[in-house]
Amino acid sequence: MDVVVEDRLAGFRELLRQRRGPVVYILDEGGDVVMTAPGDPPLPEEARHVVDAVLLEADAGPGEIRPAFRLDAGLSIRVQPVGGTLGRFTVVLIELFRLRDHLAAGRKRYALTQREAEVLQGVMRGTRTADIAAELGIAASTVAGHIQSIMSKTSTRSRAEMLGRILADLSQPPEE
Repeated sequence: MDVVVEDRLAGFRELLRQRRGPVVYILDEGGDVVMTAPGDPPLPEEARHVVDAVLLEADAGPGEIRPAFRLDAGLSIRVQPVGGTLGRFTVVLIELFRLRDHLAAGRKRYALTQREAEVLQGVMRGTRTADIAAELGIAASTVAGHIQSIMSKTSTRSRAEMLGRILADLSQPPEE
């Protein structure tokens, strides 16, 4: 990531820390921002790429829950197409990504054991099963068993679906 992009996103992260809440953009069918709070910065170009990718999905229908995506090391983005009597719009929500908050809330919501939460942390970082096993000092088959247990508790059938469900359900960090 080049320095200019990093500086712009650093400013965005600082705005979110001060605000203690997300920045929300409403886009029209053409992808133009038609509503946001006064004084909010323009939609970052990095976010625009994620928005475009989500909207190009063949099954991107209104009302479907969309997972959060990591925009960079400190930000996540959710894109939600919506439709109604006023037409089709897209809601874009950018917020601080706090893995620790997601893990703690996920552990409580899905009744995960401590070890399952540790395995989930590795999965959320994109770590392979064998590498999670090495980090935790357990067998890869044990890690796979924990992943299966987490998927069962979250009613999902794949890692991607599991992560999407957890991040979508827990997109708002717990109150401090």
